[in-house]
Amino acid sequence: FRRRDAARAELVGIIEAIMHKREGEPTVAPEDRDLVDVLMSIKDDEGNWQFSADIVTGMFISMMFAGHHTTSTTASWLIIELLRNPDVMTRVITEMDALAEAGGGEITYQDLREVPWLESSIKETLRLHPPLILLLRMVMEPFDVEGFHVPAGKLVGASPSVSNRLAEAFADADRFDPSRYIEPRQDDVDNPWNWIPFGAGRHRCVGAAFALMQLKSIFCVLLRDWEIEAAQPLDSYHNDHSKMVIQLAQPCMVRYRRRRPAAEAG
Repeated sequence: FRRRDAARAELVGIIEAIMHKREGEPTVAPEDRDLVDVLMSIKDDEGNWQFSADIVTGMFISMMFAGHHTTSTTASWLIIELLRNPDVMTRVITEMDALAEAGGGEITYQDLREVPWLESSIKETLRLHPPLILLLRMVMEPFDVEGFHVPAGKLVGASPSVSNRLAEAFADADRFDPSRYIEPRQDDVDNPWNWIPFGAGRHRCVGAAFALMQLKSIFCVLLRDWEIEAAQPLDSYHNDHSKMVIQLAQPCMVRYRRRRPAAEAG
């Protein structure tokens, strides 16, 4: 851990130097502010920074690295679920082929906004296999629920794995069904406090939109250009719940071969 701690201390020094430098510069126009400017603008009652360089560094580290394990695990489970559900895989590949024909091999940002079956498959994977074992919140005001009194100052937790499979919120809750998010259905929007792979409320994951776009980018290329098949039984996969970030207990193993010539794939 020494190298990790030394690297973090060095990063804190860099952020602190940037903050002190900006403190002496003219105020930046609102439309030109970045996250450092916004965080520096938040002051306490005595006019000091609400967030120290150490706290700001922690925020940046969380934003930069928190999504790596979560995204890779979701990608693995998406492959597994698509292989388990070949009818859905066919729909997704049809979307990929349509993009390839329309764009000549290049995938644009607009393309990533127009792949409903891929996006819905990602959402359904997140519902069935959420990346976090527990979401914690501090109780700010006391309340009563189901005969229990919860005082202020306590931590309460919600399990996405439980909330995402509640039968009263999701029909046939244990089934992989991406059509839940195909219009006119929108199970995620209709159940914002049950569909919580990214959390909910004010502290919902700030990287949710980025995570979805990242996964769509990966699979728009992967499924367009490559054909994959399972290399071990699909019912052999399960999660390791021993850590806060849930990961597969074993790697997702597949065989693959190119669907189209490299030149055509771009």
